[in-house]
Amino acid sequence: MHILEIAYIHMSLCYFNKKLERWIFTMKKYSTKQKLALTMAVGLLATSAPALSFADTTVEAGLREISGGPGGPGIVSYDNLRNVGDLIKTARATKLPADIAAAQAAVNALNLQNPLNITEYNKIMVTIGGQVVVDKTTLNAAVATADAKVQADYTAASWTAFQADYNAAKLLPDATQAQVDAKTVAINAAVAKLVLAPPVVGENELAGEIETGIFGDALVITIKPEITAIASITVNGVAKQAGVDFGAIEEGKVRVFGVKAGEVVVLTAGTKTYTVKF
Repeated sequence: MHILEIAYIHMSLCYFNKKLERWIFTMKKYSTKQKLALTMAVGLLATSAPALSFADTTVEAGLREISGGPGGPGIVSYDNLRNVGDLIKTARATKLPADIAAAQAAVNALNLQNPLNITEYNKIMVTIGGQVVVDKTTLNAAVATADAKVQADYTAASWTAFQADYNAAKLLPDATQAQVDAKTVAINAAVAKLVLAPPVVGENELAGEIETGIFGDALVITIKPEITAIASITVNGVAKQAGVDFGAIEEGKVRVFGVKAGEVVVLTAGTKTYTVKF
């Protein structure tokens, strides 16, 4: 569970049970393990709620300890935190444009806008009626994944389908969070249409692929026409037993059980040996 999820669970307990000490304990426990800015974001949100006031000495003492006392640990001091909290309270109460702008500027000065805590920043902005930030972290990752695909690795038909859907997805709007999320889904769906092309094999190579079946995973090797009988199969140098680990050639293929991705598989037929690519 994420630190912020834990924090909000404890905050909820505080609201319902009026045991602010639990929330303070949680903040102190995790502030040393996570970026202090995250703790400050949660603290700021809490200070804007009526149930948590700077007038409450328990909360004040806890927030002061979290921030490292006067001067702070180099990220934000308690006095600065308190000042921002007061501005948030004022904006939340009045909803006046000038008060909202002042609170938002103060929050921005704490550098809370980053991919790790945009959600927390937006919660503060929603509280005061300020401008939220659209989180494009996942969208950017989806675009990077799609752009990294190489045509030669996939079948022609699937590449054509991918290109058509991806180009259409890139034209979708991304001004709001809902639009960003929908665009991300569309791009990922386009990528999901890609089908890997069969490996190109040389004279002394055979193509194979891992297949999941009711009896477990098996390596399915495509046998060349000149191979009529298999002398041996080794996996990472260990011989597999015919009739147990692999069967006879059926419809141009042979299945070898107990093979994992990345292992070296060598098939011997007559006087020739073949390395299996999969």
